Amino acid sequence: MPRPRFEKMAEGRKRALLDAARQEFSSQPYEAASINRILGQAGFSKGSFYYYFDDKADLAATVFIEAYQQPLALLRTARVPDSVAGFWAETSRMQRLMLEAIEATPSNYELFMRLASAVLEAPHLEHRLMPLFAETRALVTGMWAHGQILGAVRTDLSAAEVVGLVESVKRAAWTARYPGQTLVSPRQLEEFSAYMIDLAQRLAAPASTRPAVSASESAA
Repeated sequence: MPRPRFEKMAEGRKRALLDAARQEFSSQPYEAASINRILGQAGFSKGSFYYYFDDKADLAATVFIEAYQQPLALLRTARVPDSVAGFWAETSRMQRLMLEAIEATPSNYELFMRLASAVLEAPHLEHRLMPLFAETRALVTGMWAHGQILGAVRTDLSAAEVVGLVESVKRAAWTARYPGQTLVSPRQLEEFSAYMIDLAQRLAAPASTRPAVSASESAA
């Protein structure tokens, strides 16, 4: 994360740096993104950059967090469902709204896809994003704890454990489907999202309410 003095920077210089960084991180894979290109575009020297940031990961995390504010704001507006069907319908609705927010701006979409893929390969970048992920996980965990009360989510594990299980499977599924791919298409993302909603229900729902597995699926 940026050093506290970054917040005191003149707004015009701050915006120039963040806009140049957004352009670079949305057009290049994270490892190929160049601090030198960003600084040249924004009119910064290396010395001034390291006065505000520790490294490239700090800058990337700052840009990602800024761009994620709209999807996060949507997540905060999730409705409180009152039935099992309502829980899964609301889970699907929120997923769809967040996808629409991400896809609304092409540069934002490319930024999310490239940095989300980088997180899987760069633990140091994930560490910088933990404050953002912590709030997202807290909101989802709270929602799923309510799902346990409704009978929509299994209770043999805590809500936090169920969320962690689904997140782990999501990471594994993404890596298996798109190994080394930093920019999937919106259609691929939407297909993956639908797949994960179904898989999450199979993993998280109580055994008595889980969707039935077809013969073809069990044979596979």
